[in-house]
Amino acid sequence: MKKLLIICFLLGCAGTGRNLEHRDNLLTGIWTYDQCTTKNTSVRGTVEFKNNGTFILDIRARDDYPVRDNLRGTYRYSVTGNRIETDYRGGYGIKAYFHITGDFLYLAGSGIDKVIDDPHRNNFNWQYRLKRGK
Repeated sequence: MKKLLIICFLLGCAGTGRNLEHRDNLLTGIWTYDQCTTKNTSVRGTVEFKNNGTFILDIRARDDYPVRDNLRGTYRYSVTGNRIETDYRGGYGIKAYFHITGDFLYLAGSGIDKVIDDPHRNNFNWQYRLKRGK
């Protein structure tokens, strides 16, 4: 009986930590896609990160080759440091790492501590830039 109570207590504490992580993370809110740095690709629409560990993706992607018109759905996510782990497998709009500067969210395939944004030299360290709000 004691072991069962201890396990329940530990599981309850673990659940609370997850909820606090989402409530306190900077991603929470609606973000509108602003720019994509991948050649011949554009992404338009929004992503809404909720504090319950889900996000709603509503985007349209265009590329050199056919892409489904709309990539919509609700997915799960978790944040560890500046890394996002999700169950989304659509390939467009979400990357594994993020950086927030002011009202902009930058998504990148590798860690990003400082934004490199030099369009004259085609030098970027991010793939998607989003602006907070609709």
